[in-house]
Formats: sequence, structure tokens, C-alpha cells
Amino acid sequence: MKRAVKRKTPAAPRRAAPPLEAWRRVNRRQLAALLGTHEDSVTDFARRGMPVLERGGPGIEGTYDAVAALAWWREKKVGSPEAARAKREIAQARLAEQTFAARERRLLPSDEVAGAWSVALSGFKNAILAVPIAEEARLTRAALEGGERAVETELDAIARQLLTELAGGADDAGESVPALPRNGAA
Repeated sequence: MKRAVKRKTPAAPRRAAPPLEAWRRVNRRQLAALLGTHEDSVTDFARRGMPVLERGGPGIEGTYDAVAALAWWREKKVGSPEAARAKREIAQARLAEQTFAARERRLLPSDEVAGAWSVALSGFKNAILAVPIAEEARLTRAALEGGERAVETELDAIARQLLTELAGGADDAGESVPALPRNGAA
């Protein structure tokens, strides 16, 4: 089976852009004066996408189309009061969203969160440290009656009970358990 061969058609010759009027072709210094900015800003604008006729380099001056560059600048409104106003409005909207979230208690101040964590961790630490005293009789009885295996079983039960209480979840019977620190014997 023969494959169709695609023949390349000669490309249409490129037409050179019509020459610009001399007054439209400006250098960086002249464009900066037109825009009312510093020459370094013109270089920055070119990096951001402003049209450039010929890029410059060390010792070679670049050229710009004044009309195209001014149109780009007006479209971007770089450094304009409108851009500053839009930036301020966005910042105000973000602040309003944060204020609203804080009022609804969806956003909490960091010191309040740190305080709550401190209290929770302190309660956890106290509950863990209270286990040997609060459960001494239970563990002694398990050691005397069932040995090491019975002590492990009791420690497992105590740990599960402690974690359930601290989490404020439900116990094995499915009843709700308040998240309160332990206050002595079980």
C-alpha cells in the first residue's frame, strides 16, 4: 500500500513591516520621558511584555515604537492611580473577609489558639501523670490475680479509657464522654 506523500508548498514570502515614521522610533531615554518614568522602568516594562522594536544590549541602544509602547502602558496602567486603587480595594476586601471570618469564629487569633492548645496539652499531661496513682489498686489486683498478661490488658484498657475521655468521644458502651481531665480514681 502506498502512502500519500505530503508535498511542501513554498511559503509565501514574508512582507516586511512598513517602515515606521521617524517620530515613532524612540530610544529608552526618550520613551522614559514620554512615560514620565525612569529609564530603568522602561527596561522593566520591556521584561513585562511591552513591545520592543530592537532589543539593546551592552553598548547597543534598544529602540521602541512610541505609539505601541504607550498603548501597552495605558492598557497595563503600570504605576497609575487606577492600579494603586485596585490594589488597595483588593487588600480591603481581603481584610473584610478576614474580619467576617473572625466574627463567625472561623478564624481565630493565634494567641487564643496557642492558649487553648496549652490548656489541652496540660490536661493531657496531668491525666497521663495521674494514671499510676489513680489506677494503683486496679493494676496491683491484676498483677496478683493474673500476672504480667493481666497487667498489660488493664494498662491497655486504662489507656483507651484515658484517650476516649480526653477526646470527648464515646466509651465502649456508646455513651458520650465529656473531655475533662481525670480527677482521681476511676
